[in-house]
Amino acid sequence: MGKMTKAMEDIAAKLVGVSVTELPEVSASDNGKVLMVVDGQWAAAAIPSQLPAVTSSDSGKVLTVSAQGAWGAAALPE
Repeated sequence: MGKMTKAMEDIAAKLVGVSVTELPEVSASDNGKVLMVVDGQWAAAAIPSQLPAVTSSDSGKVLTVSAQGAWGAAALPE
């Protein structure tokens, strides 16, 4: 236990002067959300769903960006 105590004391000594911010308050309505930065602040937010839906017919394809700038599944170039 002595080595662990010394290690914790070393870590605590390095934290002097470190700015600490609190996590945002959450409630049951935040279930399923993740902690992410929103407008420069930590917040509970929905996981981005910008990726396209896929099915078994997309097996072997890779995620790529189309000429229109949208994500999509495509075969690897040969």
